[in-house]
Amino acid sequence: MHRPPAASPVAWAKFDPALRKKFEGRLRPGELLHVMARMPPDASEDALKPEPREARFRDRSADLRQQLEREGATEIQLFWINSTVGAVVRPDSLGRIGSRADVTQVILMVRYKAVL
Repeated sequence: MHRPPAASPVAWAKFDPALRKKFEGRLRPGELLHVMARMPPDASEDALKPEPREARFRDRSADLRQQLEREGATEIQLFWINSTVGAVVRPDSLGRIGSRADVTQVILMVRYKAVL
């Protein structure tokens, strides 16, 4: 398996299977990846109404968002309902993101076709 630069075994273990496959030979030079970084849920947020939950998640995710910005990520979005932060990132930044203690999983976003 070809891990991204700076990906520790801890970070690699947090990558979902689709993201790992990207590093097993299917990654094109210069390709950017749309990923979701999952943060642990905060049980104290469960009893809150949506607006305070969103504000609390915005505060909890501030450091991760700042790191994503420093890493050159684009399209950073917060999904407070499931404690994830989405972004388009360079593959070389994923090891550092996955190594964070406040990130429990890094998921490759893929597009699916829906049949209605």
